[in-house]
Amino acid sequence: SAAAAATVAGAAGRFAVGRRNGALRRPGGLRLRPPSGRRLAAVGGPAEPPPETAAVLRVAEAAARAAGLLMVAKVGAEVVQVKDYAADLLTAVDTECEEVIRKTVFEAFEDHAFLGEESVGSREAMDALIAGAGWLWVVDPIDGTTNFVSGQPMSAVSI
Repeated sequence: SAAAAATVAGAAGRFAVGRRNGALRRPGGLRLRPPSGRRLAAVGGPAEPPPETAAVLRVAEAAARAAGLLMVAKVGAEVVQVKDYAADLLTAVDTECEEVIRKTVFEAFEDHAFLGEESVGSREAMDALIAGAGWLWVVDPIDGTTNFVSGQPMSAVSI
C-alpha cells in the first residue's frame, strides 16, 4: 500500500513519521520499529501503531514541541563553542533543548536509552548505546544551529 504519513507541525519545524510495509518510516526511508521487531498490520489501510509505539510518538511530539518553543524564544543565541569544524557550532540553547527533551523522555520511559548530539561522550559510549537492546532515542536538539545562530527560521528539533 502507499505510504501514509503523519506530520506534526512544531514550533520550530516538523516531525514526520510515515508507515509503509508494516514498519513506521521517517522521510528518507529510516525505520522506526519496536525493539521486538513486530510489524504493524498493513491490511485495509493505515494501521494504528501498537500502544507502546503510539506512546513513544506522543512523547516525541511533546519533547519536540517543548524544545521548539525554547528555540523560538532564543533564536539568534550566541555561539559558546566551535566543535569539529567552523560550521559545527554549539550554543547554550542546544544544551538546554537537549535537556528538555531528555527530561521529557525519561519522565515517560526511564528504561529507554538516550543519545544526544551535545552529550554523546566517547565513541565507545556511543557504540555501546547503539548496540544495546531496547529503545534508543537519537536527538539533535537544534538541527541547523548555523541558521539558528544567524536568526534564520530554518532549524528544527530532530528526534
